[in-house]
Amino acid sequence: MAVDIRNKDQFARLWNANTATDLMAEIFDCHKSRIYHYAKKHDLRPRDPKGKVIEIPKAEFQKLWTSDLSLAEIAEQMRCAVHTVDRLSEYFGLGARPDRKQVVVDQGKIPNISGASFWTPERDRRVRAAAGRYQAVAELAAELGVATTKVLARWHRLRVAA
Repeated sequence: MAVDIRNKDQFARLWNANTATDLMAEIFDCHKSRIYHYAKKHDLRPRDPKGKVIEIPKAEFQKLWTSDLSLAEIAEQMRCAVHTVDRLSEYFGLGARPDRKQVVVDQGKIPNISGASFWTPERDRRVRAAAGRYQAVAELAAELGVATTKVLARWHRLRVAA
């Protein structure tokens, strides 16, 4: 008979002992994806790709979280996946990341790149001013009456040409 997975103490003991998820799934008679679900539900520390519980102090993680590093750079430094970094922020109750330094966009000469006649130099300036930030790109796309993906694609072309 399977052990009740709602037994947080036994589940936490196995999780914190770095027991393989396959073995835990066998013990609790469930699929291994449910093991990750219950680890999150019981608010247990995330694990790295090798299945080891990440033992990072809150202060050290908070310093990384508030730094100018991207989530991918934090994950690389901690040797874990990006979604694990997000889970750690939830675990420590850090909330959303503070605004990081914005990339200063050179509004000087806009390069002349090929494309539809729709993209005038003025529209290209506005695309560059959005700086690839999703909110700004979405607002500009709505204002111009085009898909967000088209504005984002144009921004990438302008960024590469600069």
